[in-house]
Amino acid sequence: MLEKDYVQKTLELESVLKTVTKKHVTILIHNNPDGDAIASSLALSLWLEQKGFNVKIISSNNFSEIYMWLPNVLNILVFDIPLLRSTIVDHINKSELFFYLDFNYKDRFNKELYSLIKQKETKLCIIDHHPTTPDENIFECIDTSSTSTCEILYSLFQNSKESSITPEIAMCLYIGILTDTGKFMTPNVTAKTHFTVANMLQKYNIDISQVNKNIYGSNHLSRMHFLGYILQSKLHIISGYKVAYINISFTEISRFHLKPGDTDGIVNYALSLKDIIFAAMFNEKKDGVYISLRSIGDIAVNDFAAKYFNGGGHKNAAGGISLEPLDVTIKKFISLIKKNDIYKA
Repeated sequence: MLEKDYVQKTLELESVLKTVTKKHVTILIHNNPDGDAIASSLALSLWLEQKGFNVKIISSNNFSEIYMWLPNVLNILVFDIPLLRSTIVDHINKSELFFYLDFNYKDRFNKELYSLIKQKETKLCIIDHHPTTPDENIFECIDTSSTSTCEILYSLFQNSKESSITPEIAMCLYIGILTDTGKFMTPNVTAKTHFTVANMLQKYNIDISQVNKNIYGSNHLSRMHFLGYILQSKLHIISGYKVAYINISFTEISRFHLKPGDTDGIVNYALSLKDIIFAAMFNEKKDGVYISLRSIGDIAVNDFAAKYFNGGGHKNAAGGISLEPLDVTIKKFISLIKKNDIYKA
């Protein structure tokens, strides 16, 4: 998306905000929220609060404690926590405007939560960088050339003449870009990405060493033990193919006392193996097997996820879900790999 398009999108967004009379806004983020989902929602909430809106962020389930130090984090309400339900329902009922951030289709968050929102005549705004075409909504800003939702928000915010980017907002935006690019290592990182980050570092005095310590240097001992166990016992290469996978059972999650977010990024260890072009991680949970897919080059894992595992994402980073048992899901994955010569060693 060109800069002139962002200028127009900012004008459209601010025009929509002027139609909201009740001043209550709900931001929704996807299941198992990652750094971009958390950081973009916090940045948007801070920006909207400058305009006098009462904002709550709703996550279907809990998120990693490494983000608990971020500004406005107490505005994130977790739907899975029963004590918060009445507060969430009350805010939804008062809200006239809803945002989907970092996702653009209903399957990415709790079905009960979705039904609550659909009962209302709502104005829906979508801001996302994933290549899925949503329904017609009051406002959409979808830029698949951006590394992250936070990079999109930066382009929107900097064009605003009515609200400013504060140091707190800038730090959130930086964290979303940092985490969603794997520390600026993904193929979609561009010169624009680096210019955006350089601009924020120059203007807002972000302490990047402290950010990196808080995000990447706060592992607990049980996670490190788990990582060692996974790399030794659960990392597999499909013989004769340039494909590796990691499988994690629900029992193992319990055994190592893992917390939300503790499995984030582990799939990248499989992709880091020499000659591997396609990596998968199968994470068994109570409601299904969650699948993370990563690739290099022309291997389009978003197409693979959409076709076989009800998922989607980016060309080289995607996810999906299987409602079949873990062992059946893995057998299906291996069978699919062996049907395509592109994966052969």
